[in-house]
Amino acid sequence: MANKKKGHKAKEQKAKTTPPEKGEKKVDTTPEQPEPKYSEAYLRLYAEFDNYKKHQVKWQKTYIEQAQKRIVLPMIAILQDLGRFQNPPTPLTLEKLKEGVQVIHNKLWKTLTHEGVDKIATAQGTALNPARHLVLATQKLEKEGQEETIAHVVQEGYTLHQKAIVPAQVIAYKKDE
Repeated sequence: MANKKKGHKAKEQKAKTTPPEKGEKKVDTTPEQPEPKYSEAYLRLYAEFDNYKKHQVKWQKTYIEQAQKRIVLPMIAILQDLGRFQNPPTPLTLEKLKEGVQVIHNKLWKTLTHEGVDKIATAQGTALNPARHLVLATQKLEKEGQEETIAHVVQEGYTLHQKAIVPAQVIAYKKDE
């Protein structure tokens, strides 16, 4: 094995020192020095692109912060409303508690709809849509034509800009086999 390595190195040495044969061109492997005017233009272009990337990162960060602020501010108002329930100035009756919860629910729903959230239409008897409904269980058919339809809605589903983000959880009718 040692002989093979020595023989291989000897061939490499020979290849490096052997002058080109007749008809072959000598290949210069030394890197060419770029002309100064191209080098300077390249460096300027590289610096401009680097500054552009830094500017874009800064702009994206600012944009994300502004989007978060637009969403978070209404949520803080809702959080403050909930905080008022913890330390009410006067004792709460059941009716006032229900009314307060309804006001906060409406405020939260208004904030979510403003951001593009909507409920998935799920009513008993409507056809199943695998992209929008998650079947938790099945139930026997009560009458013909109910197969692959919703028997009961367990939990509402929601979309964001018409794309399902939380599927509706349902119980579906299924034919016994």
